[in-house]
Amino acid sequence: MYRYVAVAALTLALATEALAAGWMGKKTVGWSYDKMEDTTTVRSLVKIHAPFMSGMNLTFEASYLVPGKEQKAPVDEIWLQFSESTNVEGGWQYLDDHGLIFLLDGEERLKFEGEHAGDVGGRLTETVSFLVNRGADVEKITAAKKVEVRFGKTEFTLSPKEIARLKDLAEVAALPAPAAN
Repeated sequence: MYRYVAVAALTLALATEALAAGWMGKKTVGWSYDKMEDTTTVRSLVKIHAPFMSGMNLTFEASYLVPGKEQKAPVDEIWLQFSESTNVEGGWQYLDDHGLIFLLDGEERLKFEGEHAGDVGGRLTETVSFLVNRGADVEKITAAKKVEVRFGKTEFTLSPKEIARLKDLAEVAALPAPAAN
């Protein structure tokens, strides 16, 4: 329950911040400055995949960090992060199988191995992160008309709107941006 509330709160905060700033017209991109770490996180919530009656909630987010309050140069690497929350009885879904494959327009495949982290509370929460190249990888993904994804054993297709969210983040990463508030 708390996980769902946290995801909803994060989504609302990012959406509100991005809309208020109108950062380069990219309403799906938000950022937050951490004064203690002196870093700015730039992120976009790409997809929430929650198959009907599965008890699973898989969130796909793209993000990157820049030192200080301003992005002064293009960013070459972007984190693709999958966070999954399920009932404890379901067990670890991605501990042994946390590869990521993108099938672009039914032809080109991009494959990645990620870093797995997990936590057990009232629910099992798993996070798998993939560091990918903005130019060589993300721009290929966002140029495709159809993007099919296999993350571990979970398969889904990104909608044009979800591809556009990832593209927005890649475009922001390619250029210096205004200072975060």
